[in-house]
Amino acid sequence: MNIFPMTLLGFACFMVISVLFSGHWAYSTLRPKQSQSRPLFALAVLLFLGMALWLSYEAAAAVESGSVDFQSRRVGHIFASRAFDPAAFWLLIIAEYGAGLLFASYGVAIFRRWRAHES
Repeated sequence: MNIFPMTLLGFACFMVISVLFSGHWAYSTLRPKQSQSRPLFALAVLLFLGMALWLSYEAAAAVESGSVDFQSRRVGHIFASRAFDPAAFWLLIIAEYGAGLLFASYGVAIFRRWRAHES
């Protein structure tokens, strides 16, 4: 099975949920309008939506392969397999999708702030 449709489906869900629900909450946490440049807003939107797309890809790849393997200096080595530790595996998948939704929500909120700043 190809993970590309699963990635796009996850990202589309991120966008729908963040436009309808969580983007409003993220928008309310942003600071009041300031005179900021247009390229800075565009870069921030692209960065946040790119991170959401990347996390959607990571979650889709983990569901496809059946294992989550993450290594970092701060967190250490995180490994969970669907066959050996299903609760930890699905908890990590939910955490990846939750972080992707957080990034998508702030991407949409920054885009809304950018549109309000231009008008």
